[in-house]
Amino acid sequence: MKNNECVILAKALFRKGNSLEDSGGFEIIEDFGKYSSGIKSISFEKNNYTSYEAAPYVEYEFFSECDREVTINLHTSPANPLVYGGELSFL
Repeated sequence: MKNNECVILAKALFRKGNSLEDSGGFEIIEDFGKYSSGIKSISFEKNNYTSYEAAPYVEYEFFSECDREVTINLHTSPANPLVYGGELSFL
């Protein structure tokens, strides 16, 4: 940790799950970007799922020893085809 900042590499994901409704999912891209890895969505046949549970996902685990409000910054690279009105959901 430096300057109260911590970087979690994209490839250090805790868990990922594929879609229950199509072949959508995520794959790790090595040697990508400033922090050496990335993740890419693959084979999405649709962009609206019937529920959060049915959609593909990635999950990261982290914790803080301090009991205070923190800011989380997500760095993305819009390299995939973008969908008008698409969104990322955080649960």
